[in-house]
Amino acid sequence: MTEYHIGPPPVVHSDCVYEYPADPPSRPLWLTIVAVTGVCVAVIAMVIAATVIAVRKSDPTVIIPDWPAPPSTVTSVSTVTTPVPVPGPRATVTAAPPSLPRVTPPPPASVPVSSCQLLRNQANADYSVVSSEATGLWVPQLSSKQPGLVADGITWDCNSILAEHLRLRGLYGAKLLWSGDWPHTFGHDDYWVTVAGYTYDTAEGARQWCQDHGRDVPEHCYPTQIR
Repeated sequence: MTEYHIGPPPVVHSDCVYEYPADPPSRPLWLTIVAVTGVCVAVIAMVIAATVIAVRKSDPTVIIPDWPAPPSTVTSVSTVTTPVPVPGPRATVTAAPPSLPRVTPPPPASVPVSSCQLLRNQANADYSVVSSEATGLWVPQLSSKQPGLVADGITWDCNSILAEHLRLRGLYGAKLLWSGDWPHTFGHDDYWVTVAGYTYDTAEGARQWCQDHGRDVPEHCYPTQIR
């Protein structure tokens, strides 16, 4: 009777040495539990599925929801429109210009007025007075000059005529006439005439004034009727 040994065969003595692997290690307990649980879950799922199929075949009107239930499907989506804010009017900021120092313009340069122009200005001013107060009356005429006239040792010009008139004006309230403005009174139209500021109804009254004021007649004073 032959005897069988459990385990590796006996080692044969030779020059070569053979090494046999050791027994495999034992499996941990938790792996075994996990494997068994998985098998149970699979069996239960198969049983539930078979039961559902059987119920649907026996009564099609019975509604049994699938397990696990599929996710719900959204059939409509409401759209909410958010109004876009409308920007308001942009404020405009205007920077004030820097204040500049006030510059006072220089006074206009005075234009010298000639003596001839001063005579013309004075005759214009006196015209309305003589016209309203002496027309038709007699006045003492004190002087009658024109530029270039030689009299009393003087060659008269606008300067000297103006100077004489201003002196007589201060003494007798005289008025200045331009003979060209009074064509019915004077026979020449280019003389500056100075008359005293007194009026008379007759020529004799004006002549008497000349005598009373020491002015010789007719060289430096004689009666003239304003017309």
